[in-house]
Amino acid sequence: MEEKFTKFLKFFSAIKIKLIFSKRIRFVSLDIFYSYLQTSINSTHSLLVLPIKHFDIKIGDSVIGHLQAQETLLDGNRREVLVESKTQVNFIVFKLNIVYKSASMFTNGILTYSKVISKTNRGFFNAETKYLVNCYRIKANRYKEKVEKTLNTVIFQTVSNLYFNEPRDLQQKTYSEFNTEFFEINKLKPAVYELISTKSHDVYYYNNGILQKIIKKNPIKDFEIVLNN
Repeated sequence: MEEKFTKFLKFFSAIKIKLIFSKRIRFVSLDIFYSYLQTSINSTHSLLVLPIKHFDIKIGDSVIGHLQAQETLLDGNRREVLVESKTQVNFIVFKLNIVYKSASMFTNGILTYSKVISKTNRGFFNAETKYLVNCYRIKANRYKEKVEKTLNTVIFQTVSNLYFNEPRDLQQKTYSEFNTEFFEINKLKPAVYELISTKSHDVYYYNNGILQKIIKKNPIKDFEIVLNN
């Protein structure tokens, strides 16, 4: 299944360049993505496809975009997590457009593969994390940065997981599928957690284990991702 998943991601990346990165940014939903994965899921006897979680992306009281996340439980103790978002906002000096899509696969709670594709005003970026025998192979192409490295550890907790589960083991660092690095995680107060890395500073708010809000610190203006289910 992972081989089929990887082949599709390559195909998805190719059509994304044609469909999204034209002169006018157009948003392609994950319908194709879900359809392909659903075929794979059906062939591996899906145990449970959980409802999609919907979030609004906000600056102050203004909604500037939307995010959705979905988790699918498969047989063999496997999980698939999909996250997609689109943000469009006009600042005084420039207009910001961000399209983000990610897919992550887990087996026995361990990240085995992730692919992230993002389009911003600065260009097209992607990141891939693949679990090999005893390490991860990581490749990423971001703004003014290309990464190719190996990581000799096992990844259990990722940023995409935080949409579905409140952090429990604070000693376990959280891996960012897009930044391809680990966040330090601190508990600020009950059900509130701070995640800090060299590139990001976010605060997550939960209620009864359910993610309610994320505040993403930004030099210009903080963003909020707020549950809208």
